[in-house]
Amino acid sequence: MEARELQRFLKGGARLSLAILLLAGGLLTACSDYSADEIQGKVLPAGGYPVTLTASVRAATRSTADNDAWTGGEQVAVEATSYLAGVQPEVKIYTTAADGTLTTGIPFWWTRNNEWKLFQAWYCADGSTAQGGANATAVPAKWGVKADQRGEGYAQSDFLFAVTEASYADYSAKPVPMKFHHQTAKVVVNILKAEYATSAERIRSVHIGNDLLLDAGFKAPDIGALTGDWGSGGTRGAIEPRQLSATTNPEQYVATYEALVIPQETAGKCMLAVGTDLGATLYYNAPADAQPLAAGKVRTYNITVKVDRLEVETVTGGTWVACGEENVTSKKVKQSFTADELKIGDYFYSDGTWSDGGLRKIYTDGSMKIASPKPAPVLQTKSEIERRVIGIVFQTDPSRIGTAEKSKLGEGNVHGLVMALKNTATDIQWSHEENNLEDVKDCWSKSEIYSDISGLHNYTKILDHANSIGGIEAYPAFEAVEKWNDMYSINEYRPPRNTTGWFIPSSGQWWDILQNLGGCPAMADKGQQTSSDSGDFRWLGQGDVPAALNAWMNKIAADSKNDFTTGDRFWSSSELNQFRARNWNVYSSDYVCCDFVYKKWSNAVRPVLAF
Repeated sequence: MEARELQRFLKGGARLSLAILLLAGGLLTACSDYSADEIQGKVLPAGGYPVTLTASVRAATRSTADNDAWTGGEQVAVEATSYLAGVQPEVKIYTTAADGTLTTGIPFWWTRNNEWKLFQAWYCADGSTAQGGANATAVPAKWGVKADQRGEGYAQSDFLFAVTEASYADYSAKPVPMKFHHQTAKVVVNILKAEYATSAERIRSVHIGNDLLLDAGFKAPDIGALTGDWGSGGTRGAIEPRQLSATTNPEQYVATYEALVIPQETAGKCMLAVGTDLGATLYYNAPADAQPLAAGKVRTYNITVKVDRLEVETVTGGTWVACGEENVTSKKVKQSFTADELKIGDYFYSDGTWSDGGLRKIYTDGSMKIASPKPAPVLQTKSEIERRVIGIVFQTDPSRIGTAEKSKLGEGNVHGLVMALKNTATDIQWSHEENNLEDVKDCWSKSEIYSDISGLHNYTKILDHANSIGGIEAYPAFEAVEKWNDMYSINEYRPPRNTTGWFIPSSGQWWDILQNLGGCPAMADKGQQTSSDSGDFRWLGQGDVPAALNAWMNKIAADSKNDFTTGDRFWSSSELNQFRARNWNVYSSDYVCCDFVYKKWSNAVRPVLAF
């Protein structure tokens, strides 16, 4: 694999936050049998260039280490795989100190000045990554949590993994950054101080599930991914969680419980069983549309215990934080994020990487909390390579990414959708001809508008048609976008190679832009998303929509963006019929519109891409 190809995979490295330093010390005694004539690159002196590593762990789960640090004495396995031909992967065991330093007898080393290595590291809290342990010599193919997590079982159920790729050219004089992420899910159960549960003494037992997977096959994450993939078969049973010595909110809860769980489906399953001092056991079954438990994420159940039943509020959280998940107060948190997680509002760069845009919380009412001060773009990589911001991430939910986008990049390679910082045109026709394309969905109703989420499908079909009739000139809006996609021109807007390329967003993708970046409450309303109303639409009470959109770009230089202004009208790639297509209008005066207008009218084009 060529270096320039490998560099594409390093896009995740720029956003890794490194909190704990580990240095692999010691001199090397082995030597290389390769000659300079056998491969390209200078052969380095044996024992002269040790590999050093850095590592951080998010929210370590050891009972003595709820400060995001190692306890000390943990055994971490690290596998290094060189891309040089004929070199076999090698695993070494590192031992942590209380300050996070890891040591080993003989570290890995660089052997050539053009060498690339893949690093995978894992920590199994049950001790199986210790010298001679079952998971000490290879990436675990299976992992299981403890059924009884009341004592050491909770800590022993933790499983951390890190993966990155590095070159001698970039890291000969500095550590290779690695960040460990939790591969299990976390479940938090809060017993509300209400109804029957006036004190903790009234709760005699809490169990999570009765038929949950306790172990499953594991596939390590790819470069750029935080978590791996889990199988569906294995041992099943219930989990008895640990009870915290203090609740996450003593004024609101009488007791808080935590457990680590294999990521899995929960829809329709029994998720909670609570025993009371009345001798009754009360159960909670997840609804049919419940989301799976996700690796590295928190699922919080806030429970009101009544004499005869449980009332449960479910909160899907972001990545774990130390000392418990955020309390649910009068303004309920739907999802929370850390700086290095991919999310709505992140900056997307010309090299295919991204960085923190400042989103920290999404509340159940659709409102958001942004970090203060809002992070600025990072216009230089850690390898001191210049890059430009070309867009803002507006969608990361896989269910809202179209099939054509997923097919173009590969099902498991799609991370999200990006809105461009600039318009390809501000006053341009959709098309000169009148033709209702059979393969492009007609969007009459609100539900049809919302569900048309594959702009790339529409865009591709329209381009195919245009070329079949003699040229793209008949579709000026699409021609303008294609100029941005020209890979043979010197073009500051040229899309990175790990993307679909630019395309005109569908009506449903514009809906998501206005919901996620524009903050429009009507767009988040399920009643609107499923409505059969048809025609032109105006939604009032949406606030200053251009200002909300512009806020995501306020750290970007004025000459690198086109700010939204009141009355702006944008084409979608969604048709209504042979004469008309859907367009979206944004206003400062508290409303947005989605109209069907003649294709020969002129509107702006703000392209998007998938990555």
